[in-house]
Amino acid sequence: RVDEARQQAERQRQALGAAAAARAQREAAPRHGQAVAREPMPENATSEYMRTLAAGITCDERQPSPPLHRFVLNLRVRPDVPAGAYLEAEFENPLDAHKPLRASVELRASGFPEVKREDLSLLSPMFDTVRCRNYEVVVRLYRGQASRELLGTHRQTIQSRVDSALWQAYGENAMARLLEQGHLCP
Repeated sequence: RVDEARQQAERQRQALGAAAAARAQREAAPRHGQAVAREPMPENATSEYMRTLAAGITCDERQPSPPLHRFVLNLRVRPDVPAGAYLEAEFENPLDAHKPLRASVELRASGFPEVKREDLSLLSPMFDTVRCRNYEVVVRLYRGQASRELLGTHRQTIQSRVDSALWQAYGENAMARLLEQGHLCP
């Protein structure tokens, strides 16, 4: 019992230290986003050719420490966009805003006659550090992968309600805290 109490006190001390470190890091970092723990989620964007259906950040807690995250953007493309059109997304990189995380998808599904996908998902590469703030993604729609004729651009804000430093500090209790509070932010 005494060991359990000590371990719990140590975990709470680490969590408080991680929260203070995350707060100090956030205050010292350039402001691309803003603190979000109590802010409403950003609206789903609509552009000339696309509409956001959902946007968020996933966390794969099964991975070895630290857990890995990725941005997810679900879009609906207008029916008049040609089959074979190509989308490229640039997700803001939480570690380096000058090196975006990239994803792409073609609006062509297998089948005969040619079938066009209208609902699709863009998934960023995995990353291990995320902060509680807003991140930007820009999607460019091209007539085709080879032609590179730009048809339109779509912008969406994705909000993180998870701070990876706190996730690590809370350990096995991180998911319970996230579900209880609706965020894991300092």
